[in-house]
Amino acid sequence: MKTLIIIGAMCMLLSAQEAGLEENKTGSGTYLQENVSGSAWDDPAGIQYKSISKALLYSLVLPGAGEFYLGHPSYAKSFFAAEVSLWLGLWLNDQYYHHLRDEYIAYAADHAGLSTPMNFDKQFLIDIGKYDDVYAFNEKRSNQRYFDELYDETSQYWNWDSKDNRYTYDRMRIDATMVSNQKIYFYTAVVLNHLVSGINAMRLARRDNREMKRNGLGLHFEALGSGQNWHGLAVHLNFPLEMQK
Repeated sequence: MKTLIIIGAMCMLLSAQEAGLEENKTGSGTYLQENVSGSAWDDPAGIQYKSISKALLYSLVLPGAGEFYLGHPSYAKSFFAAEVSLWLGLWLNDQYYHHLRDEYIAYAADHAGLSTPMNFDKQFLIDIGKYDDVYAFNEKRSNQRYFDELYDETSQYWNWDSKDNRYTYDRMRIDATMVSNQKIYFYTAVVLNHLVSGINAMRLARRDNREMKRNGLGLHFEALGSGQNWHGLAVHLNFPLEMQK
């Protein structure tokens, strides 16, 4: 949810900036325009610009897509490869966690006598590492008057054969949990990859548009009047900025 709010705020800020950046200068024959609509557009000199908003949106949805739209395949490949790598890493991390989980549950089945170990919830798997048997757990909860937390002594039975094995099991469970918690780093990196790609796409779009304006040479025709009030045709020639110096 926070990520969506940040992305929405960035889009609103960009729209506000674009609305206020329009600047037209005539008199010297130069037409400067920084406003960018929601799609690629042409200025009166016939120069086609890329949309900053579209480049940003593409990269926020899929890192590298905005760069590809702007014609920068090297950037696009880098961001897309990072995205694939992060999701692959997240999947591998999840697979490794489930492997460790299966191992400590199997260990508990061997040394604590669990009857159906694969069907227990997370809290149960925590509790069996803290008490020697189900009777000790239920006695403690009964004394604390937490009767709704009592386990069924038949279907949820456990009885460790030694304290050392119980300690070993608990360390195995904690190690697996630490592996599972690493997914937050992958999710954070995925979000950052989207944001960085979006910001980079904005930067490239603005730079490319400036380059096109600086190097552009175009011819524009303008009708003077219409219908019976038509007076003729005006021809506007746009020169690159360097040629005007």
